[in-house]
Amino acid sequence: MLEHFKQLISSRIGLQVEDLRLLQKTIATRVHSLGMPNLHQYYNLLEADSVHSSGEWRHLIESLTTGESYFFRDRGQFEILRTHIFPELIRRKEGQKTIRIWSAGCATGEETYSIAIELFELLPRVRHFNTTIIGTDINPKAVERARTAIYNDWSFRMVDPEVKRRYFVKKHDGWHLDKQIKDMVTFQVGNLVTDSYPHQSKDICDMDLIVCRNVFIYFDKDTVASIIGKFTDTLNESGYLLTGHAELHMLALGALKSFIHPASIIYQKVTGQIEEEKSHKPCGAPPLPPAKTFDGTIITPPPQTFTGMSIKSPDSQGSNARTTTIAVAATPTSESILTAAAELYGKGNYAAAIKRAGSLLLTEPTNLAAIVFLARTHANMGDYTQSAQWCEKALNINPLEVTPYFVLAQIAESAGQLQRAGELFKKIMYIDPSFVPAYIELGALYERQNDPLKAAGMRRAAIEILRELPPDKTVQPYDEYTVAELLAYVSKLITP
Repeated sequence: MLEHFKQLISSRIGLQVEDLRLLQKTIATRVHSLGMPNLHQYYNLLEADSVHSSGEWRHLIESLTTGESYFFRDRGQFEILRTHIFPELIRRKEGQKTIRIWSAGCATGEETYSIAIELFELLPRVRHFNTTIIGTDINPKAVERARTAIYNDWSFRMVDPEVKRRYFVKKHDGWHLDKQIKDMVTFQVGNLVTDSYPHQSKDICDMDLIVCRNVFIYFDKDTVASIIGKFTDTLNESGYLLTGHAELHMLALGALKSFIHPASIIYQKVTGQIEEEKSHKPCGAPPLPPAKTFDGTIITPPPQTFTGMSIKSPDSQGSNARTTTIAVAATPTSESILTAAAELYGKGNYAAAIKRAGSLLLTEPTNLAAIVFLARTHANMGDYTQSAQWCEKALNINPLEVTPYFVLAQIAESAGQLQRAGELFKKIMYIDPSFVPAYIELGALYERQNDPLKAAGMRRAAIEILRELPPDKTVQPYDEYTVAELLAYVSKLITP
């Protein structure tokens, strides 16, 4: 019977439900809540075309699509917006004085407001523009939360503190977004699968930019192809589409042309005939060549530094020996290379960080620290395929290394594979019972599965571990937070 529900959900909203236990529990909860005698009656309700059925679909969607987001997720793509796409749009749209943006699958609004902040930063150049930013999501509850523009600390785990200080105000119920930014954005409930786009009455048409990241992983290829067709029709000529890094791999894109940027792939609508000498390259930059190495990145060794070294000429003797000073390459150490890569990563320059860490593998192909670093960085870029490959490579070297399992668990959760994610988090706790991020993430997973008792249990275990650590210490991969800050956050989650 669950397979019938899966097929109905897929055909109605395009969602591919992989976690059958979550689906079974969700359906059982709804059947009990509605006082129905069996699953068949509930299935008939969902299948019907009625007001009651529409209301029930909203409840089901809320239970199955409780996606998490945070501000400035994937800093590489926001760098592209800030330094390339927005400046190019400003230049090109100077005559029309309009910029129109659609954030599709916006969840609770963090990504959409991040886009607004980036554009606001450029307002001295676009203050005379009429800007439109629309966020849509299938989950009505998520849309309502987005409209409030009130967030907790966890939504800021990738945010520069200065940005948080500048655009948010702390109040008793959370961080409130600045009204100027909030007023730049409108939100709507929307179904990418069943709704028609472009949609004039909803003002979703003639878009210069569509951002739809980490949404297609929930759909099958036919559904993705259909949505891409709608996006293409909704974009203006030369309009841009940004997606997750590997979400459109091997798909026919029609009028969308792909351009490789060091931090991501950019898609642009190009339907007209373009002269060869004016070949349309986004932001005036030529596309980079295809990936050539294991991780899809061209690995460039870091520049060498030179120091003076004095040596004696072989034909010289005694006190009259002739001394010559030559430049000798100082070989960077593994530690210095990874330190440099980490600094680039901290600045959000993921592509450069990958090249720097990857250069170490030219001489040390089994350097576990570099491989784990590459796995984490690709995951943060949204390139889950490459990240998973690096994770497997790391585990082949050391099956007891917990970070690859943690990254794989997060990838599984992003893909809706909640059962596998839970199994991986438990495996981490078996290997390293003190790895607190696994408890925190599994607690969130249990809450998502409507199991508050288990969620609270995981969070209490995390609190016990955190209390034994120095308050000012950081815990990887939550390196944006001190132990004290994590402890306060987790404690708040179990406080009634």
